[in-house]
Amino acid sequence: MGAMHRVVLVALAAAAGAALASGCSSFGVEEATPVGDGGADAAPASDATGGAAEACTGPITVGGPAKCKAGGCARRVLYPDTNALFASVNGNVVHVVDDKHELMRGELPAGPLKKIGTTIVSPSIKAFTADATHVYVTTPAGQDRRSATTGEPDPGPYISAAPGTLVVGRDFAYVLSPTRLVKAPKTLGADEKTLDVTDGRDVAVAGNDAFWIDRNTATGRHVVRGPLESAQVYDALGDPERIAADEQFVFAVDATPPASRIMRLSRTTGRVEQIAVEPGAVGRLYARGGFVYWIAYRSLPEAQVVGRVSRCGGDAVLLESGVKSLSAISIADDAIYYAAEFKLHAVATQ
Repeated sequence: MGAMHRVVLVALAAAAGAALASGCSSFGVEEATPVGDGGADAAPASDATGGAAEACTGPITVGGPAKCKAGGCARRVLYPDTNALFASVNGNVVHVVDDKHELMRGELPAGPLKKIGTTIVSPSIKAFTADATHVYVTTPAGQDRRSATTGEPDPGPYISAAPGTLVVGRDFAYVLSPTRLVKAPKTLGADEKTLDVTDGRDVAVAGNDAFWIDRNTATGRHVVRGPLESAQVYDALGDPERIAADEQFVFAVDATPPASRIMRLSRTTGRVEQIAVEPGAVGRLYARGGFVYWIAYRSLPEAQVVGRVSRCGGDAVLLESGVKSLSAISIADDAIYYAAEFKLHAVATQ
C-alpha cells in the first residue's frame, strides 16, 4: 500500500449501548525495552491531524508493574499437564482447547481444568474466544458457538457468514471477511444484518459500537463503512492494518514503512495522534482498561512480542518477548494470558 492510501474510520453504533519504566520478558525482569514514543496526550504536531484535541483520561504512569519490580513478572505456565492449543480468559474463567481438540473449563487462579461438552472442537480451528455465556470457535466452515458452562454447541449454526475475523460486543457479534461484514445478535435465530465489503481487513467492537477497515472502490483508499444504514466517515491515516476501540477512541496501526505507528482517533472530534511506534509488524491490536496492547512479529531472538502503552500516550514497553506461535491474548485487570508452544501462559501487568 502506497503513501497515497489513507484510512477513514467510521463508528457503527448498534442498538443501545504504559507508560512503564520496567518491562517483562519471557526470561523474567529486565530493563524497559521502549517500543514507542509520544506524549501524555499529544503527539508531535506533524503526527496530529483532524479536529481539536480531546482530553484523555488514562493510566499515565512512571515505573513498571510492581510485580515486575519485585521479580514476579516472569512468564508463568498454568496447567502444565495440559497441552493448550487455544485459550481465552473472561473474568476468572478460562477456556482451553487442548491437543485432543477437547474443550476445557477452569476457574482462576487455581481451579482445575475440566472437560466440558460431548463433542470435540474442529481440528481445523482458526480462532477462539469466549465471553460470559459462550465460547466462539472460528473454522473454515464458519462460526461454531458453544455454551461457556456445558460446552454443548448451539442447536443450529451461529452466524451465516463465511469464516473471518470475529469480535464479540455486549449484545452483538460481528464477523468480517474480505467480502462481507455480518452483524448478529447473540440471541440464536435472530435476524442478521450484512454488508458487502471490498477488502475487509480488521474489525473491532466497544460495547455495541463496531469499527472496521475496508477499501473504497471509488478512491482506492481504505475506509471503514458504517453504520450499516449510513456512510459517515472520519478521515484518519495512511495504511491501516489493525484496529481496536474503547468508549472514547479508535486505535489503528498505520503500517506505512519503515515501522508500525499506533495511532489514536477521537470518536468525538476525529483528531488523530500517534501514541507509539512498533518496529515490527503488528498482528493484533487490543484496547482494555485505559491501555492499548499489541502482538507484533520481529526477527529472532525477539520473535513475537506483546507491547503496551497508555491510551493517552507516554512510554511503551514490552510485556513479553521471545514467544513463538502466538495468535491472540486475553487481557485481565492484572495479567495477560495466552496459549503458545502448547502451554497456557500468564504474565503479570501490575
